[in-house]
Formats: sequence, structure tokens, C-alpha cells
Amino acid sequence: MLQRTALVRSGEYNVWSLTWNDVAGTSEDFFENYLLLESEKKLQLFNGVKEAVNVSSVHRLFGDDSFGWFTQYLNTPDQVTWMNYAWAYCYAHLDPSLLSDETGHFHWKEKARQIAGDLFPLFYPFDSSVLCGSSVCEQWSIHVAQDLKQVQTMDVSSMKVLLYLDDRLREDGFQKEWNSFLRLLNLMHFLPGCVVHAATGRELSSEIEALCRDAVDVANLPEGNEEWNEVLELVHPSLADLCKRLRDNGSLVPEVGVDIADIDDEVFCTGELVWPDKKLIVLMNGNLNVSKILEGMGWKVISASDASEKPMSLISFLRGGDSL
Repeated sequence: MLQRTALVRSGEYNVWSLTWNDVAGTSEDFFENYLLLESEKKLQLFNGVKEAVNVSSVHRLFGDDSFGWFTQYLNTPDQVTWMNYAWAYCYAHLDPSLLSDETGHFHWKEKARQIAGDLFPLFYPFDSSVLCGSSVCEQWSIHVAQDLKQVQTMDVSSMKVLLYLDDRLREDGFQKEWNSFLRLLNLMHFLPGCVVHAATGRELSSEIEALCRDAVDVANLPEGNEEWNEVLELVHPSLADLCKRLRDNGSLVPEVGVDIADIDDEVFCTGELVWPDKKLIVLMNGNLNVSKILEGMGWKVISASDASEKPMSLISFLRGGDSL
């Protein structure tokens, strides 16, 4: 589970877990649908936001198995919609009463800390008002948390998720539990703030667990990352928040203030943020008059204002999406 978390948080991969039952297309009842919300209150919360984040194309796959999801994603690799759907599911688990219930919040936090162990700071980095909640079942649980202001603005990518599975071998139901949990995990991994832990993970040797934890830490691009620190020092102040958002989502590091030359090697504009390998350039709004020229040279051009207003489109493209 830690290895999966590290791969996802690197921002370089989508991780899908398929079982033999998924691939074989068996008709037997081989998974339980963990997307079923166990209370009317949670269902109301989900229904209250699903239209706002436009997830109908994924929600219609509600009952499909992991392989059905996988083939649909390959057909239409829309990371943003899948991320929005995962967020809506997590949003339904938020419990506003814990904002004012200090004792309840404390016990919720301690339970999450017990599950996450040394990975807890990745799941819970907050120092301000936090909405949180959970669903705890016999063999698995989900804990969710998000800054109150980010909930109010529907900042999808900042949702934090802690998934836990008691994967110790049992005689009855073990395979079905794994199938069900991996299916939920396939969805939750679209959220950059997803952390996954399993009971047997605690039984790893200390050396292996340390390696896995280091992989997660490196992939998470902490604030001390030198390349991003340099970007934040050089970039126009109006794009600083955008760059922090890109950094926190594990996006590729851009070059700042790059001069672009024409076929005669004459510089005709400067890109504020440039990803040469992606042929992507962010222009300050005052330089948009050269957009057509750049597009004719094969560049994808986005204005600074559009990039700041729609950061998830930029993040999705940098992760391999087809369009901005």
C-alpha cells in the first residue's frame, strides 16, 4: 500500500489495481460496493455537490467493477472528473459537528493517527479550521479531512484521505474484502492527498517501511524542494499561488521567464512559465498578442489569468491529459 501511495503522489502515474475476478469478467458477486453511503445524511451531502462538480459521466459507472472503470478511463482519460467524483464521495463523509466538538475531533484525530503511524503528517498537515469525518467498518475505514475554506470553495485537490484495510488473512470473506477495497482505492487515488495503509504494512521490516516512507516524502514535493523554491523566487507575484498549487499536486517543475525565438532566432516574447517538453507556455495577459504565432510553432498557450482560475485543467494536462 505504501508503494502505491508513493507512485500516485509522484504525479507521474495513474495506479490501477485489478484482480483476477475483474479481468476474467466473472458474473459472481466478488466485491461489495463501498461507494454505497450508509446514511441518508451522507447521501444528501453527496447529492448536494455532485452536480456542482459535474460528475455524472463517472457516477453512471457507480456499480461497475474495477475493470469496467479502467476501460472507461482509457476510453476517456478525464482525470479531473474522476478526481471530482472521489472528492464528492469524501465530502459526503465530512461531519460539520466535529468543528465545534473538541472532544470528538480529538478522538477522531487520534484514531487516524493510530492508523497512519509515521505517515500521519502527510494526511493531517493542518493548523487551521478543519472539517473532518470518517466511516469505520469492521475490516476497513476511511478518514477524510479538508481545510474549511477549501471546502467552501470546492478546492477538490486539497482533500486529504486516509484509507485503511485490515488485510490479515482470514478464512471467510478475505478475497471479497480485498476486491472491494482495491476498487475504492482505484477511485481515491485520483486525489493527490490520498494516503493508504494496511495492517500487514505495520509488519514490514523497519528498513522496507523507511524506504516506502521516503518515497512518499520525496514524491510529495515538500515546501523545501529547491527547484520549486527557485520558481517561487523568480515567478511574477500574481502566479505564486498557482505555482504553490502545482507544487503541492506534484506537477512538473516549469522554467521561469524563458525567451522564445522565431525561426530567425529573434526573441519575440517571454514565457512566464514554460514546460518545454510539454510545449506548454503561460503568458502574462499583456503578451497574449503573440499567442497565434506560438500556436503556429506548436506551443499550447494559456494566459496567466486562465491558469490561475482553472489550475486543475493545467494540472491534468501536465499529468498527461489531452487538452487544457
